[in-house]
Amino acid sequence: MPEYKHFQTCPQCGFHSLGDSENTMESENLPSPIEALLQNNESPDSESSFDTQSLLSQAEHALADLDSQIERMQTSISRLSERRERITVNIQAYRTVLHPIRRLPREVILEIFEWCLPGLRVVSSLSAKAPWVLGQLSRHWRSIALSSPTLW
Repeated sequence: MPEYKHFQTCPQCGFHSLGDSENTMESENLPSPIEALLQNNESPDSESSFDTQSLLSQAEHALADLDSQIERMQTSISRLSERRERITVNIQAYRTVLHPIRRLPREVILEIFEWCLPGLRVVSSLSAKAPWVLGQLSRHWRSIALSSPTLW
């Protein structure tokens, strides 16, 4: 009679799971006497009936174990997804802090501002508001804009 319980335990976290071993796979196949009974309309004898009832009970228990394992794994996946999202947010913050535009010298930023001023090099709808708009990009750019009389 096949057994349905073949638990494996993770050596790192102690998580119990139904393994995918050869024995587990064999136990998921119907025994040949059951297959034979399914092919005809005969009633099983008392011994076969008892064995089949035992197999049914084991299979139902194995199914409940699998459902429980799936639920635990879905919870673990959910926690891992939340952790992944937090780490992704951190990565974006690190990239923002390390962005090359943060290292632009004051002179380069002033050159950018001057290119946006009206009547100098380029005329655009931004030109009239250039110091105000560019000063809103960051605290650093605002301080440069406010401390540069050539922009006003």
